[in-house]
Amino acid sequence: MVQEKYSILLIDDESGYRENFSKLLKRSLPTRGIELNTVGSGRQGFEIIKQNKTLGKKTLAFIDIILPDINGDQIIKNLDSDSIPDEGILISAHKSQEELDHIRNNQKWLTRSLLKPIENSQIIDIVDSFIPKNNLTSSAATSFNYNQFDESLANYLQQEASEIKTILKRTVENTLEMGRKLIKVKEILPYGQFKLWINKEIGLHHSTAIHFMRVWNTFGDCQKTISESGLNVTVLYMLAAPSTPDDFRDQIIELSQEKTITLELVKKLRKEYERQQEIKTNSQNLTIDVDSSSEKEILSPKQQIVGIIRQDTPLNRFYRLGKHELFSGLPNSPDFIRRCPPNIALNIAFTNSDWEKNTLFPVASRSKLLLASQIEDDDLDLVTLREIIRKSIEIYTSGGEIILFSYLPYPELLLITDRLDCQCLIAEPNLARCKNIISLWNQSSSALKS
Repeated sequence: MVQEKYSILLIDDESGYRENFSKLLKRSLPTRGIELNTVGSGRQGFEIIKQNKTLGKKTLAFIDIILPDINGDQIIKNLDSDSIPDEGILISAHKSQEELDHIRNNQKWLTRSLLKPIENSQIIDIVDSFIPKNNLTSSAATSFNYNQFDESLANYLQQEASEIKTILKRTVENTLEMGRKLIKVKEILPYGQFKLWINKEIGLHHSTAIHFMRVWNTFGDCQKTISESGLNVTVLYMLAAPSTPDDFRDQIIELSQEKTITLELVKKLRKEYERQQEIKTNSQNLTIDVDSSSEKEILSPKQQIVGIIRQDTPLNRFYRLGKHELFSGLPNSPDFIRRCPPNIALNIAFTNSDWEKNTLFPVASRSKLLLASQIEDDDLDLVTLREIIRKSIEIYTSGGEIILFSYLPYPELLLITDRLDCQCLIAEPNLARCKNIISLWNQSSSALKS
């Protein structure tokens, strides 16, 4: 049986986004038999789709709704059947979720509409779901049968398996030790010297060093358990990532005592975990009369309700997190702007692209901090970022003042702000990030009560 051919296509005029998209998928695609293309115009993209149809390739296309040569509804209305991909994902940094959904309506081939920035894990999950498992390079699902070999060969294979497992165990132990040593060196060196030191003296890329240090920070207190768990280093990197919830990490470690944990299994279990979290969050929704609540009441430290203030649309919701408030929508949304009081002390904005300032700073504030970077999450030094945010809050605010986050890719920053006795307004259109923020806040609140 001949395997079908697949093509992943990004149509986006932002060169930096195309580059990051390409790097992510080249690192993550499980087989070389899948074609990847990134182009900057609609005409180029739809020409590739036509070629793929001629060659018998199935195409998954990520399409930016605002392009130099094709804009908005034109992408949908003017396509002939030869230019329609097998599955299309609408993406945009400048449209609202409602506008994207309206464009997507009644088009079966458009399966999703997503607001930028889009999390790496979400892109990978979409690609994984598009490509059948029999096209992926993976290990056999059945157990290995030694009875098919004569006794001497079976004994040899079992001995080799045991020795390889020992090497893998030492590899995990070495990774932990490497992380511990790198952290000690980083603490000693002046700011900015660590990256130069690891590049020139050790020969490591900065992102690799960050992986090592994260593994130590996450698992250093349970070295023996991790070394004997059978988890490989790649899985440890994923579990040590800042976006991995603590309770999911604990589940995987516990499961590793019973069965072999592969990277593919972790991804599958993470999808199920996030689905269960969504069900749990939705079941805890609280209805609060928005009209009867003034801005002052909403931001009052006395209100410690953790719940949701329902809105007319699924995306534009307000979540109450103690004295803080999370809006699952764009910072320049009228709903969010109306909610912002006039006395915001500091607006902290995150972006990895050239976004307009009125999107990132939609209301007046006494001070503004823009964190713009093309660095991917895996390469980010989160320890340094936390320190930047903490210092900025200490310098530009005093206790009890209001901080506005335009996008919050790292939920730990909410806890830092809370410890500094400031109140937060957060606008975050990425629903997966919103779930992570709520989950971390609930875990933190439960820990304080216990």
